[in-house]
Amino acid sequence: MKNVTAVHKSIAKHPYLILTGWCVAVRTVWFLQDQSPGIYFSDSWDYIVVPRTPGLASDSLHSSYIYYVWETLSFGHTNAVNIIAIQSLLGVVSCLILFTTIRVRCSFYRSLLIAGIFGAIPGLAFFERSFMTESICTTLITILVYIIVQTWSQKKPRSMPFLILLVVGVGIVSGVLIGIRPPMQVVAILLVLSFLVIAYKRVSAQYSWPRMALLAMILLCSAVAPALPMMVKNSRDYGVFSLSPAIGSGLVARWHFLIPCTSNHAPESLSLRLQLIIEEECSIRLQGHHDSALWFGGELSKSMDPQPGFAALQGEMTTYARNLVFANSRLSTMSIFRSFYQLFYSPTVNTEMYSNGYEFYSSAASVSNFYDRLAWFDGNVPSEGPSFVLLMNAVRATATVPGLILFVTVLMYLLYWMRLSEPGSHFKERRRQDILLGSIFLSIVLAGAIAVAVGGGAVFRYTLPFLPMLLVALAFSWPSDPSAEDSDDVEESR
Repeated sequence: MKNVTAVHKSIAKHPYLILTGWCVAVRTVWFLQDQSPGIYFSDSWDYIVVPRTPGLASDSLHSSYIYYVWETLSFGHTNAVNIIAIQSLLGVVSCLILFTTIRVRCSFYRSLLIAGIFGAIPGLAFFERSFMTESICTTLITILVYIIVQTWSQKKPRSMPFLILLVVGVGIVSGVLIGIRPPMQVVAILLVLSFLVIAYKRVSAQYSWPRMALLAMILLCSAVAPALPMMVKNSRDYGVFSLSPAIGSGLVARWHFLIPCTSNHAPESLSLRLQLIIEEECSIRLQGHHDSALWFGGELSKSMDPQPGFAALQGEMTTYARNLVFANSRLSTMSIFRSFYQLFYSPTVNTEMYSNGYEFYSSAASVSNFYDRLAWFDGNVPSEGPSFVLLMNAVRATATVPGLILFVTVLMYLLYWMRLSEPGSHFKERRRQDILLGSIFLSIVLAGAIAVAVGGGAVFRYTLPFLPMLLVALAFSWPSDPSAEDSDDVEESR
């Protein structure tokens, strides 16, 4: 018994050290299995080659914003080795932040267990070693969730300078999140609105509404500022003041199956360019392909290149895609729910589309003015051969973990509301607060997943940034009072 007590005290005394050791051990296992300089996807080209090549316009569908975040975090020493190290470090930090977040409302061991699960998920380790947006997006969402939970739990009054610093921080983090991955704007906006409402409820009695309005304006400016340089660059390159100038092309590609391919399937009221795009989509479909023509080259792919009339064409395609969705509301609704289900329970795990450093190094040779591709690999030519096989197998085997967590979490909240509706039952105030806060995060996850289903496909990596919110919601679905963790939280009224 004394030994058990000693172990318990040791664990309770050094939770951050234990979690750090656990996360480092997991990442070391994957590193020893494969020491190649990173994992590359086709999108990585837009995040690395495009911003490092003088004279190239930013990709109109994939923002190169992430590269400038890497450059800032690496203090200008942006190469494969440094970025992998930074993202791995941020992965460990995210685990520690998640533990701290859950610990604010929950018991020690529950917080430690959930943070440990988060730190061991193969998909997160996979993208820490890849040159994509998922890893840093997950860290940024973890930070926002932490701030919201802390604000919710804060009872002491805060000074105005502190609140200004807090809203500036929330604004910058959310702005960078949207800049890195524009499709996450729904999640970012809902998190910011949640923070504003919670902050208002906590300090409205302390400050007048003009001061609260000032804080909201400061937050808005802080959120817009990080994305402005990229939007200005896109405006110069494409004539569209946006982080994703080619949104019209993306929507037509997403909803291409709704295009009515009849004998006269390109209405003359549309521009000649859009008529050609529609003809191309129908031609691809008649050939038996189920994917959009966007992935086969041709007119739709060319519509994303800088050209005269780019903004007008994108606006027309956006309107056309939206009209298709509304005109086929039943079919589009079914498609959204099918994509939502697939996103969590049958995601596309296209690990064969990821390549190693040598393949990326070889393909980069085709860009004559991509300055010093060897510098990206820290002066070392990557080795050939198969890479990250075990990690990919682990990712494939655990791709539905976010769906499992979502299922359990939704079930727990449904049980809560069912028990609450029972006659004569009521819950402790702390329990109500935890469920309400968890419900907010769960709602944001569902809204974000629907937004992904509307604008994109059901790819496994899209759910990974939702994990911090899902795990916090799961943690809050059980009784939260550490002093009464094993007690029944439902009290029967007498």
